[in-house]
Amino acid sequence: MNTIQYSIGKIYFILTLFFIVNLLFLIPISAQEPYSKTYTTHDGLIHPQITALFKDSRNYLWIGTKGGVSRFNGKTFENFIPGEMNVITGNSSVS
Repeated sequence: MNTIQYSIGKIYFILTLFFIVNLLFLIPISAQEPYSKTYTTHDGLIHPQITALFKDSRNYLWIGTKGGVSRFNGKTFENFIPGEMNVITGNSSVS
């Protein structure tokens, strides 16, 4: 009788353990979603159609668009419109 009780207890333990392990796989576990934000012309972006991206050594994000170039510092945009700017590159000036 003791052997039967031991066997039944062992079976209950194995079934309980099996149920718990299977239950853990049914619980959805999700990783943290990466942060993303969409910027539009309402936020200061010069044009909605982006043609190029570049991140410089000072962590500015330069965004080439159909309407000009926007420089983003992480908070605000500074826009450069062709024909309305004087850009200095090295020692030469290009307008």
